[in-house]
Amino acid sequence: MEYLEVFDRYGKTTGRLVDRRTVHERGLWHRVVHIWVYNSGGEVLIQKRSSNKDSHPNLWDVSAAGHIDPGELPVESAIRELKEELGIDADANKLKFIGTLNILLKDQVTNTKDNEITYIYLYFWDDKIESLEIDKNEVSEVKLVNFQELKKLLLKSESKKDFVFFGNEYFNLVFKELSKAINSQK
Repeated sequence: MEYLEVFDRYGKTTGRLVDRRTVHERGLWHRVVHIWVYNSGGEVLIQKRSSNKDSHPNLWDVSAAGHIDPGELPVESAIRELKEELGIDADANKLKFIGTLNILLKDQVTNTKDNEITYIYLYFWDDKIESLEIDKNEVSEVKLVNFQELKKLLLKSESKKDFVFFGNEYFNLVFKELSKAINSQK
């Protein structure tokens, strides 16, 4: 059973470890990491969550994401998640931290409540998508999407039903920082 460290909404630990199911049933604050992978072609890697996920099954999502284990640093979690979900051996020096946001998500399908303190990173990866080693328990599909097309997709209200939608503040931050990172590769 996976246990998560519980925090208050300001990021201060409560000192409690609670099982994952209870955390999501009660909407307790916990830490997660999101990593957006991009390449020199101006593309962003997105993943489709597996059908057996307990939250947001079968929806498109950030490149890699996951809970931060108790005692783990966010950057350590980012490296671990990239390896576990996509098979990417990430270099910590290439991870670019872009911010922390509190995100409140409710999954209408599974009725989970995800109150997340989200640490967001960008990662430059310029390899072939075929080289990825996908964990099929976590991810059913991956694809590279042109950054401008991804922005347009996520701004359309009808597309939001196909994606885990983290809110406008989140996507404004991610799009701003991805735009800068992609333009610096040109």
